[in-house]
Amino acid sequence: MSVQVKIETKNEITYKTLLKEKQYVKNLIAKLISRFGDSLDTIAYSWMVYELTGSKTMMATLFAVNGIPNLLFGMFAGVFAGYHSKKKIIFTCDMARGLTVLLTAILLLTNTIKPWYLYVLTFFNSIFETFRAPSASSMYSMGLDKEKLDYGMSLDSTLVRIAELSGFSLAAIFISSIGTGGTIFIDSMTFFISGFIIITIKYQDLIKKEAMTMGSSFKDLKDGFKYLLESKVVLNMCLIACFINFIFVPFNSMQAPYVKEILNRGVEALSFISVPLLFGMIIMGVLYPKLKKVISGFYTITLGGGFLGVSYLLLSQLGRLTDSIYLLPLLASCSFLMGVGIVFMSTTIQIGLMTLIDKEFFPRVVSIFNVIGLCATPLGGFLVGVLCKIYNLSQLFLGISIIISTLTLLQLFNKELKKL
Repeated sequence: MSVQVKIETKNEITYKTLLKEKQYVKNLIAKLISRFGDSLDTIAYSWMVYELTGSKTMMATLFAVNGIPNLLFGMFAGVFAGYHSKKKIIFTCDMARGLTVLLTAILLLTNTIKPWYLYVLTFFNSIFETFRAPSASSMYSMGLDKEKLDYGMSLDSTLVRIAELSGFSLAAIFISSIGTGGTIFIDSMTFFISGFIIITIKYQDLIKKEAMTMGSSFKDLKDGFKYLLESKVVLNMCLIACFINFIFVPFNSMQAPYVKEILNRGVEALSFISVPLLFGMIIMGVLYPKLKKVISGFYTITLGGGFLGVSYLLLSQLGRLTDSIYLLPLLASCSFLMGVGIVFMSTTIQIGLMTLIDKEFFPRVVSIFNVIGLCATPLGGFLVGVLCKIYNLSQLFLGISIIISTLTLLQLFNKELKKL
């Protein structure tokens, strides 16, 4: 009896099991360091632009410039990854990103930076990030066995959120103590550290033996589109990912006017949105593998959609409680529920992609997937801008809730999605 118990314990997959996966742990540590730096950069870079120009328009246009390389080179980056070592691509891109950010810090510290430099630096930094993404996704998918992906993705998601929270929390302290330039300098170091960790990882890579040509590149890209269109379940996940990006534009972009105009509260109310949202994602990230043992991927996606629909519904009605002591706790509850819904849907899609896509096609399909998903954000921003001139935010959120709920119910009849 004792021998039998030991065998069951040994075969059981837990978070502790992942600590024995040295290559996975290396990859995770590199990712956490990089994401911590990204969080510092988000605050420091915005503050730098504001200090230099005081222009909201420039901040918006820099955001647009940051997305252009992904649209221009995203699909080609996936093809490129199929012909070269994934970890060498990641290492090169991390080094290049580190140098770009380091140059930004030096220019800022020496007071020689000009506003137009930021467009150039942002554009090149985004190019390196675009080429890095397909290789990073492919490398991750090859680093863990399929039966460990639930726990691997959940641990990854949870620790990444904690790293981001740490970065956001420490950014203000760093800026106030060592200045914006010093904070950006620390950010540059995180890229170098990440790159040197990545280059030490050992894994079985899939690299095409033939030389990469213009003709082979277009053929590979065509094959990637064909694979995506023929794999109905992957195509469904792609459409759901676009939908998620689309519906989060109002929530992400309209928090400040929602708090001020609908809830009649000050900037302090924003913390009741951002912090519970993050905690919802962290807590559900930890619990996700346990839930997946009793709930299939199909139901986690539909439940996630249900949570998002309820969250938007509640947000649309909170304007009726502006004088109530329950307003802020209810706002926090909505955000927490939305964080849970995000994890249910996004983690299921990530795991589905890694388990269902053939490794040969993975970089190409993921790059196409990312570019299509990215297109949903500017489209959502445009529609939100138009609709906000016609409806107030309560009406807009109510309409989004109805759309989410309707589309989620329709997924109950989606035979392809049930393959998850």
